Amino acid sequence: SVARALVVSLAGRCDTTSRAGKMSVLASAAATAQGVVAAAAAPAGEPPMACKLASLGSTSDLSTRAASFSDQDDRSPTSSGGSPKASAPLAPRRPLALPTPSAIEGVKSKRRVVLSLPFGPDAVADGKAAAASLPAGCAAVAGGVLSVGLGARASVAGLSSEEAASLCDDLSGGAVYRLEALCMAAIYDEEAAEAQLAVACDVAPHLLIVCLSAVLAPRWSGVRAALRNFKGALVVLEDGTASADAGGDSGEEVGAVLRSFGITSRWSVGDGRSMRATPVPAAPATEILGDLRLRDLEQDPTLAALVSMAQPLYDEYFHEDLLDDLRCKENARVAFLIRPGKDGATPMFCGVLVYKLWGPPLRVMSVQRVAVPARLRMLGYGRQLMRWAMTKAAALPRSQCGRVTLCAMPDAIPFYERLGFSPIPQDMVEQPAEADEAPAALPDALWMEYKCGRSVKPPPKR
Repeated sequence: SVARALVVSLAGRCDTTSRAGKMSVLASAAATAQGVVAAAAAPAGEPPMACKLASLGSTSDLSTRAASFSDQDDRSPTSSGGSPKASAPLAPRRPLALPTPSAIEGVKSKRRVVLSLPFGPDAVADGKAAAASLPAGCAAVAGGVLSVGLGARASVAGLSSEEAASLCDDLSGGAVYRLEALCMAAIYDEEAAEAQLAVACDVAPHLLIVCLSAVLAPRWSGVRAALRNFKGALVVLEDGTASADAGGDSGEEVGAVLRSFGITSRWSVGDGRSMRATPVPAAPATEILGDLRLRDLEQDPTLAALVSMAQPLYDEYFHEDLLDDLRCKENARVAFLIRPGKDGATPMFCGVLVYKLWGPPLRVMSVQRVAVPARLRMLGYGRQLMRWAMTKAAALPRSQCGRVTLCAMPDAIPFYERLGFSPIPQDMVEQPAEADEAPAALPDALWMEYKCGRSVKPPPKR
């Protein structure tokens, strides 16, 4: 597993575009991986946890796998004569996605216990609870032992980083009960979270154990996306300071991540290693400041402060000044998603949306910019902004607006599809008469639309 993760990680990040250069890097990766596996197989010491969790084959075929991976990933094709063709632009790398777990023979209910983890000092998971049926959340605690089924979305707080790592290291130990056919994987190392996710994608686990501190960094938003969409059982260990009970912005952020993972059952390990049920923290209150025009942002000091907060995000993704962008888009409007500050404190900026309404004959709301800070992604903030825009468009008369359109990049297409957007054929894309104001489609982007349906009639007056 360590070897495969190393080869996949290096192959995905190989900067060279030539086949020879890439094969050289992959050959070195295979040689290094063989050394890692040889060291892991040494009789002295305890084998690493990754080697316990899954086996992906012997090291003899590592070079073959590396060559195959390179053939699939090579993006600089050459002609039969050997001279390189015109260099094609590199397509964006697809995020990893965990496959749907296969069925386990003999397990007909997601409430059947497939794994029991001990958290108490003398707790031992001996499998006695395996015949019992779990409650609706597919997880339960008894005697300091957490038992989970295939439908579990559970979290355990109050663990130190060392305790969480030790638990992951002992998943095959005598203190843990697991169904023999259960396939498991773990993500526990912040520096190798994506490589460990790649290993999990290969083994298609029924159950995944995640140390929360390993996936909280903004750079691992793709890992959190994969966990959010995982169809199997998920057990989250809130280790170290990565706990929803920490308080402040950090605790609220962790709580939002737990909700995005769909956590329904949560326990906290207290003094004496006793476990008590703890609710998943409620979502913090948010507010959308919408229908803002350029003059509003320039004249209101509070809105000017939000513009300053949004500008670094605008620089990073759109390479423009927010106010200059609005000046170029006549009658464009802005919506800010914020979390109000307590006791008059400065509100927290959570996202920005820029849109424009086109009246007849187009009758369209065009969403031109949507962005959420990296550390706040996968928390539902982008969805809140889009839902607000879609609701606003649906409330307008159909003579003024009948649909919402946007141009989606490849990685964002599934997000918009879940919101109800569908592709627009290229020959059906309608552009405004003012060509200089028409949003330009980027390479590999897809025009999409959401149809507002029938008009919403106001309630009759009494």
